Amino acid sequence: MDNTNYTQNQPQCETIKGDSCGVTHERRRTANYKPNIWSYDFIQSLTSNFTKATYKERAEKLKDEFVDVLSEVPELSKPHIVETIRKLGLSNVFHTEIMDALDSIVSNLNANNVDFEEDILDTSLSFRLLRQHGYHASEDMFINFIGEMDLRKGEAGSKSDFRGILELFEATRLALDGEEVMEKVKTFSYQYLTDNFLDMDINLAKQVAYASENPCHRKVLWFDVRHQIHTYELEDNKNLILLELAKLNFNIVQDMHLEDLKQMSRWDYEEVDQLPECMKICFQALVTTTNEIAKDIQKDKCWNNNDVSPFLKTGWADFCKALLLEAWWDKKRCIPSLEDYLSSAWITSSGPLLSLVALLCTTDGKPEELYEKWEDNQDLIYYTSLVIRLLNDQGTSAAELERGDAHSSILCYMEEASVTEAIAREHMKDIIDSAWSKINMELLNAKTEQQTFVNLVINTARVCHFIYQKGDGFSVQDGDTKKKIKRLLIEPIKL
Repeated sequence: MDNTNYTQNQPQCETIKGDSCGVTHERRRTANYKPNIWSYDFIQSLTSNFTKATYKERAEKLKDEFVDVLSEVPELSKPHIVETIRKLGLSNVFHTEIMDALDSIVSNLNANNVDFEEDILDTSLSFRLLRQHGYHASEDMFINFIGEMDLRKGEAGSKSDFRGILELFEATRLALDGEEVMEKVKTFSYQYLTDNFLDMDINLAKQVAYASENPCHRKVLWFDVRHQIHTYELEDNKNLILLELAKLNFNIVQDMHLEDLKQMSRWDYEEVDQLPECMKICFQALVTTTNEIAKDIQKDKCWNNNDVSPFLKTGWADFCKALLLEAWWDKKRCIPSLEDYLSSAWITSSGPLLSLVALLCTTDGKPEELYEKWEDNQDLIYYTSLVIRLLNDQGTSAAELERGDAHSSILCYMEEASVTEAIAREHMKDIIDSAWSKINMELLNAKTEQQTFVNLVINTARVCHFIYQKGDGFSVQDGDTKKKIKRLLIEPIKL
């Protein structure tokens, strides 16, 4: 698959001379990463029993019981119950019920049966949920708030005001390019929360601080489910059926992920004599895994006479070509322009490869339509891959600068614009925000049958917000990431 829309010829770049960016170092050919802490024997030793029929039957019973509860939920409460279901990791369990609730919200908005404008919390939450699920919610939902915003500037707020405006701020992360109302809403909500930050209780202040760096639209929801279950358990008005189902579902999904992880760890290697010894194992593992993925997809889709491995091999070829270009820059000790760097780095982010697998796994129809579907989604794939690369660079560039590794977007921009690292980082954040507005547009324009694929692709960008939010969460294994992985994949919730 040719990435002609975003690739270019090998660019010219300036040779690094002497003390680049004021940093003196000897270039090292290894990053000296620590050995993998997740050993094969450790992973294979992990066990869980939550995929047994008894647990699944109990989950189905709880689901049926809660469906009856949902039928009694009043219209004004539907956005809040949908959000609760999402936070508890039950979106797939209640997918049909969630879509029915959102359809109902849209119908009532169109018929003016519910006056959401009276409540900034309900309006903001409804807007965010609708756009996250691909509905064309209009920014006009906030027009009636514009005048009130001017009146509230400089005023102290109540606890309910803070929660509503926090949700308003979260809604602005679903904005599209050129939406003037949303830009005004974003400016107001951010400034209001900043001005009143010291007047908030500590829990709300933490939520505000967290949302400014990690808005819910940019998070992989599953990573937060365990915390949300614990929080919901402490609420006075919790639904015990929903709580038990959330715990049970988390453990069942965790068990499924654990089994997948154990399978991904059983590679068989054969000799590849044409390669250097150091590459033989890696190459054979890649070939074996790629062929297994292709066979699984063909079996699942009943494409018995259609080999999809060429699509995967082309994806890997594009990835390796981009890596070779970056290796050439490194060998020649030259720093490319930011534009040249990103023309390669969005591919080496691995976003296109992950998106290709997602497309093959979720597509319907004939295999000969794959190329057209891939081309139709190039903008979505490009902007999510761009986010992945820039977030990676934000988390790892400091260490890479110190040890003289290959260049990052931050170093390229520092050299190109003659600015400090801090200014370069802020510039990358602006590019990330702009890319997300493009991603939001792709989400809204996706057809119903594309929603699963689109959300999988967007989740690749969300994962990176999780991995790199506290620095290098990928290579530095024994930090915050280790704790989160254990809670996600290894430690079940007590029932």
